[in-house]
Amino acid sequence: MRIIKKIQRGVSMNKKIGVSILFSVLILIGVVVMTKFAYGVPAISTVEIALYGDGYGNMIMATPLMRAVHSLGYKIDVWINSRHPDAHFLFDGIPFLRDIYHSLPRKKYSIVLRTAWNQGGNLNCGKEFRVGTFSYAEHEAEVNLRLARNLGFKDAMPEPCCGFLELVIDPGRYVIIAPGCGSFRDMKAWMYWESLCKYLAVIFEKKIIILGEKEDYEPWMDTHEHYLNKVNIGKAAGFIKGADFVVSVDNGLAHIAAALGRPTIVIFGPSSTIKNKPLGKRVVILKSNLNCVPCQTKKEFPKFCSKDRECLRRIGITKVISALLEEGYMEQIALAV
Repeated sequence: MRIIKKIQRGVSMNKKIGVSILFSVLILIGVVVMTKFAYGVPAISTVEIALYGDGYGNMIMATPLMRAVHSLGYKIDVWINSRHPDAHFLFDGIPFLRDIYHSLPRKKYSIVLRTAWNQGGNLNCGKEFRVGTFSYAEHEAEVNLRLARNLGFKDAMPEPCCGFLELVIDPGRYVIIAPGCGSFRDMKAWMYWESLCKYLAVIFEKKIIILGEKEDYEPWMDTHEHYLNKVNIGKAAGFIKGADFVVSVDNGLAHIAAALGRPTIVIFGPSSTIKNKPLGKRVVILKSNLNCVPCQTKKEFPKFCSKDRECLRRIGITKVISALLEEGYMEQIALAV
């Protein structure tokens, strides 16, 4: 009898040990699962788009890719690797983007898409797709769209899009002038901005708002309202959204204007229209027909122009005014003269 009771006590003890072990295992599994959720391991339909580019225009040229990937049913996070701390404003409010990061997120993704200028080492965030080699004979947006093609996207390239901050300002009562060229000022700067602004203000009675960076400043700009490095890119986009029209060189603000659907005149000199043309239904490109155009055939422009930027000198203010009238951007004025 005593032997039987000892056996029963042993069985009971083993059951308790077994239940304790099982409980510990379940806790361990729970910890592992919670850790995964804490680090954001997503469902199979999540994508990170690793976006690199010092230029705002490069970022806008990645938005057709984002739209294409969204149309395939993916949830999208965007990692912005840029010198511009305000770059996220370009994507704020775009409904199909989930999260926007300025530093590499501590997440694991089903797919990581590396845009044209983001071709460094592995990010270790998920299975990576890259655009491969490309040339200046392709539009940058089409190069980025290769990534969506690899995922099965077969439609025409979607239009770009852009976020902006609402501003309390009467739309259509002013025009935007965007002369900025960034680090390519010696090659891309147009030499007739002062004359154009004076002509628009005096003859056509247009209020002029100049947007750009502080390096773009010239004394004549004090005659007009200018915001050089005084507003973030979201507010600059808000100014652009309400403008009557925009006149710009090949820069990021031109891409923003086109993406926001504003009438836009873009003056091209040495840069490639094939690679850089702002995408939009109301964009007019002005360029010369010199044989040396474009000289942007590599990642950098030449150090100097042996022809003293003749490609830009051939585009006078008459061509800009004519384009504005012909496109109906100043239609009422055109009927009055």
